[in-house]
Amino acid sequence: MKAVSRYGAWHWLMGAAAAGLAVTWWRGRYDWMRLLVAMMIASSIAGLSADCLRGLTGRTRPNASAPQGWYGVRHDGKWLIGQHAYNSFPSGHTSAAMAFATVLWLVHRKRGALLLLVAAAIAVSRLYLRDHHLSDVVAGTFLGAGTAIVARYYLLAKPARDPA
Repeated sequence: MKAVSRYGAWHWLMGAAAAGLAVTWWRGRYDWMRLLVAMMIASSIAGLSADCLRGLTGRTRPNASAPQGWYGVRHDGKWLIGQHAYNSFPSGHTSAAMAFATVLWLVHRKRGALLLLVAAAIAVSRLYLRDHHLSDVVAGTFLGAGTAIVARYYLLAKPARDPA
């Protein structure tokens, strides 16, 4: 589970997508290049959004030594922004992985379903390692899927044909 969680992080997703971009460019598959770029953008937006939200909620991680709770940005006169123990909600790994996989699923159902299984394994690994609560992972899933839907609509919608 540690390996799944580690290699499911945003920078590994971007590395795999960059390798995919190189291969698709070499093969002249510009439709797949466009899809991979959309997947990268959706994953980046979802991951960044999760990071911003985590800094504001102050939710303790399950493995934190602090009492469990939601503390916001300050607690006991200390800023909690950037404090790992207080940055649980939502799961950034899950958000990024779900956004990445959902864009593919929205365009190619079978291939996307396989990648969604990988994203689900990443979500489960975050629970198994006690880095997140179930609600953190669920919120990350919805954040990632929602971001993917918006990215698919704006980045991959087919342009209207010129009537002339």
